[in-house]
Amino acid sequence: MKSQITFAIVFLLFASSVYSRNATCNKAVDQYAPNNTFLTGYLNPGFDDPITGLGFVFYSKINATTIEEIAQAPTLIWLNGGPGSSSMEGAYFENGPYRVLSENGTQVIRTNPDAWTNKYNVLYIDQPIAVGFSRSEKDSNLPHNETIVGQQFYRALLSFYTGSGCYNNPILHQSPLFITGESYGGKYIPNIAAEIIRQNQIAAASGQLVIPLKGVSIGDPLIDPQHQLYQLGDYGVQNGLISDKTKIRLQSILNKMHTYFKANDYQKASNTYDEAISFFMQNSINKLQNVYNYKIGPYPDDFVGDHCENYIKQFGFDTSFKYDSTSFKISNSLSLDCFTPNGIPALQYILANNLPVIIYNGDNDILINTPGVTTFINGFSWEGQQVFSKLPMVNITNNNQTVATYKSYLNLHFATILDAGHLVPYDQPESMNIILDNFIEKTLSQQTQLRQD
Repeated sequence: MKSQITFAIVFLLFASSVYSRNATCNKAVDQYAPNNTFLTGYLNPGFDDPITGLGFVFYSKINATTIEEIAQAPTLIWLNGGPGSSSMEGAYFENGPYRVLSENGTQVIRTNPDAWTNKYNVLYIDQPIAVGFSRSEKDSNLPHNETIVGQQFYRALLSFYTGSGCYNNPILHQSPLFITGESYGGKYIPNIAAEIIRQNQIAAASGQLVIPLKGVSIGDPLIDPQHQLYQLGDYGVQNGLISDKTKIRLQSILNKMHTYFKANDYQKASNTYDEAISFFMQNSINKLQNVYNYKIGPYPDDFVGDHCENYIKQFGFDTSFKYDSTSFKISNSLSLDCFTPNGIPALQYILANNLPVIIYNGDNDILINTPGVTTFINGFSWEGQQVFSKLPMVNITNNNQTVATYKSYLNLHFATILDAGHLVPYDQPESMNIILDNFIEKTLSQQTQLRQD
């Protein structure tokens, strides 16, 4: 007989939280996703106080109700960026089992036919602390660089796999783990993965739990601002968004940003890129409404925050706190980190440790444009750089139409998703799933082959 998932008693957990924030695991039924095992709670990032914790929601692969059924599917962690953006945007607008949408100013909930939970378990974590459902007792707990972000996240994730965490059963440790996300996730994810690799090496040597991390996926990433942001003018002209005259004026702003980079003044460099984006939008040939996708108006995600505050929060979260989709505390705490060159070193480290990586970009994204991402991914130094940079992009088709371009070498993969913006899982969910599924299947099959060899 298959064993059913068992969970720590919620009331006992809340009673113990008077003394410290323990990892919690609450099982409930989400009426909008009744066929997914639905878990919520807090992860402990290493602070012994009654408040600080990373909030999460978890949806199993559809119709997976037992430990064995959940363990058979890969588990994906999803992280939004910002810094300071809640990952509930991913859960309830991009790739979760349903979408909370604004239609003519009215909130509606629609089943997501392309949900990642059709194939995978997905764990949406609000991080760093103070983002979304996550809480911090003291502002001094807030991270101010990616090293601290990685350390706090590792401890939180370890609490998910141990103690009273939702994956404390060893059977669930068999589910291969992938960390996915977008945007400022280009900073978060490589540094988090690097910390997990370092801690896994220590844990393996001492016979402790090794987090089953198998790969990472990052969309429209801010990862190498020193090199990936200067193509903004070319991108605008090539797509008919700005004039040649505007490009010249824009380039002078980007040149000023370059001067700040050379002086290691990353705060002013960041502020100057904001200035460049503002100039781009204000001086476009035709009025642009969405810096994340120039072909559409604003994303219809107005009610995601309301849904979290008025519905999701009842399932085991601290009701005395108000959910907010954007944390200005974290935005301020990491303001000096934004353009600091710590993304590429972490990416180099995880590639050198044989972790598969896929980076993808929507070609309608102004803020993180595809030519800029292409420049960085072909240009940074790693073992396969000379071969990878010379490889052509090949077309990926679906129903006889080209939906993406793609190339890979060793453990680095790169895809451009056509007619998509910054939020690829929302803009082109079918194309996104083709790329993601291929990456996960290839990664797992190669690792199975390595074990057999």
